[in-house]
Amino acid sequence: HESRSTPNLFGMYFLDYDDMGNIFVDGTNVSGAFQYAELPKGAKAFKDIALNQTITVPGGVQYTHGQVAVADSVGDVIYQTSGATITGSTQLEAGRVEQFYVQGENVINPDFADKQIEVFNYPAGGRMTKLIATGLSEPVGAVISK
Repeated sequence: HESRSTPNLFGMYFLDYDDMGNIFVDGTNVSGAFQYAELPKGAKAFKDIALNQTITVPGGVQYTHGQVAVADSVGDVIYQTSGATITGSTQLEAGRVEQFYVQGENVINPDFADKQIEVFNYPAGGRMTKLIATGLSEPVGAVISK
């Protein structure tokens, strides 16, 4: 029986597929430190990706605009990645960034800390442009369906 997991990825948090069918996932190692990995299409095991940026707490992962976006939940930033390289970043003025969803030039952020769903410009970030809902219990994830 061949393992389908990476030995360094202990807890998986968020994942997404790219346009080639590869899966990207973030989470933590056994010590609780951030881990990021890829399961290439057709492969039977994940491979670790060491990003050239320290991420404190795993946030959402989404393939968008030709890159994989990976969030630092408590840093309130979404990094655009190509392989192990950070190619850009989107800083949000939010309480927390977890399973965000990029739709065109906007990013929808269910803010767990502020108990609301926010919209920001993407990839510009900054201040919220729209408030969708408030007073929620524990908003963590978002997805948009056309």
